[in-house]
Amino acid sequence: MGRQSGASVKDRAAPGQTEPARRGELLGLPLSCVGQDALIDWLLAPSPRPRVAAYLNAHTVNMALGMRRRGGTSPWHHCDMLYADGMPVVWAARRRGLPVPERVSAADFFPRFCWAAAARGRTVALVGSTEEAVRRCAVSLETNIPGLKMVHVSGGYHQAGTPERQAVVRGLQESRPDVTLLGMGSPRQEEFALELQESGAGGTIWCVGALFDYFDPKGRSRAPLWMREAGLEWIWRLALEPRRLAGRYLLGNLLFLLRLSRLI
Repeated sequence: MGRQSGASVKDRAAPGQTEPARRGELLGLPLSCVGQDALIDWLLAPSPRPRVAAYLNAHTVNMALGMRRRGGTSPWHHCDMLYADGMPVVWAARRRGLPVPERVSAADFFPRFCWAAAARGRTVALVGSTEEAVRRCAVSLETNIPGLKMVHVSGGYHQAGTPERQAVVRGLQESRPDVTLLGMGSPRQEEFALELQESGAGGTIWCVGALFDYFDPKGRSRAPLWMREAGLEWIWRLALEPRRLAGRYLLGNLLFLLRLSRLI
């Protein structure tokens, strides 16, 4: 994919799809300038083919570019919709002239997405986290959102090519959800999303990371609202899991800034 000015790249909408008003490039990745409402509309819009939506933050950008530089294939470069989940991505995109309206974090509007799915008669599948956690999440949502139709729920701790993975694919092929949410961590969820897209299973596939754990009644707690609004949720997560996340947030954010410095 050749580099172009972020302000000059335009969307090309396929028949039957709802596309954001504007799209540009950030470090060679196609970034859609959408807010929460536009993303919900895109996810729930009928589509003649399976589509994949994934988030971009400093960590996933670094992963995508690292995979490319090592001569591999980056699943993010093949997604239909990439949106700004991290504040560093929002700030960098705006600096390049892209009108990204806000940080779009699934955890901020997941219940609203579910209410909209129920109102529009769209069916949903959840795949990710542990079997127990994702099922608790599904039960909680169905209890609190009348009319929400969960047609498939399964855990996400399985590898490509295993019987467990094949069983999930068959389950999605049989249940035929309109939207499938994958919460398996990156890049595993993005790679699986493209596998599902190739198989024709899953409808519109949305990669959501640790989302189900936040809506599991026994799951994780989120940062206070003021920290989320200030773009500081990463500090909260780092304080809770310093060993696991220190490299991602401290070294990863620095690497992201160094990569941006070549363009800004």
